[in-house]
Amino acid sequence: MVFILLNTSRRTNSTCPPLGLRRGKWGPLGGVTADRAGPVTTKKSDGCRGNACVVRHLMCVLIVLLAIGITTITAQDNTEIPTADAPMQTDKTRVVTLDGENPTLLFYEATAPGDVITVSGRSLEGDAEQPAVRDVILAVLDADGEQLAYNDNHNSDRDDLAPADALIERLLLPEAGTYTIRVDTYGGIFAGDVEVTLTAADLYDATFTEDIDGNLSITATLPRDSRYTYTFEAAAGDILTVTVQDTGLTLDPRLMLIDADGTVVASNDDHTSGDLTLDLLDAQITDFSVEVTGRYTVIITDFLGRAGAFDLTLARR
Repeated sequence: MVFILLNTSRRTNSTCPPLGLRRGKWGPLGGVTADRAGPVTTKKSDGCRGNACVVRHLMCVLIVLLAIGITTITAQDNTEIPTADAPMQTDKTRVVTLDGENPTLLFYEATAPGDVITVSGRSLEGDAEQPAVRDVILAVLDADGEQLAYNDNHNSDRDDLAPADALIERLLLPEAGTYTIRVDTYGGIFAGDVEVTLTAADLYDATFTEDIDGNLSITATLPRDSRYTYTFEAAAGDILTVTVQDTGLTLDPRLMLIDADGTVVASNDDHTSGDLTLDLLDAQITDFSVEVTGRYTVIITDFLGRAGAFDLTLARR
């Protein structure tokens, strides 16, 4: 159609105007015969010769059909997506029914920046002949519609989820406000029930153990481009050794110790101790003498901002 538009005469004095702009009926050769409004000349001007007039009217028809098609497509794009108006609550489960045409949207209200949530989607369908109905997809979007997280197959050690269920773990919500949880199946064309569970989470998934001497061990994960902090009380005269070991083989940990005023009182990147239990890139602050009683904070980051697992030990004597 574009080729025809470019190669047809562009004269404006044609006696073959677009459809609906001229009275009369078409004659056998593209002219116009008389109608009830009176006789009209059937002479063809130089602006509409032979089949050119027919071509132009075919072009008009195509343009009209194209406009109708675009309008129809636009209307289809505005199809309403099913939503659940009541916001999701932490540590609650909701069952949604997918219609096989559109995703279902759930909402969560973050009350403050820094909320961390875990969302799981578990298919309740057991149709062995259509395994795709069990392939759940989850996505979380912010108030501007930007996607923060997406998951298809969870690939976690959660034994309550099937391999094709979805899981978004320890998602940090940067701002207070409304977040959208998009629930669907892979391809978006399968109907069925999905159980959605939302829980409050610890961004670092940290666990704490302490021995009889008061030495503390923390096992945790460090998200990408983030830091882990731990604050504790120390008394003047305490001798502290703080160690960070990379347990996931992905980190080059850096370690800082700051006092209550925010001053860095000790730091280390790669340890230089003779401790054979440490890898070359592990970090350690050895035999730090506390001069002032108060609160102290350990800060752990990765040299390149990578994510990974670590063990933090805080020993004092």
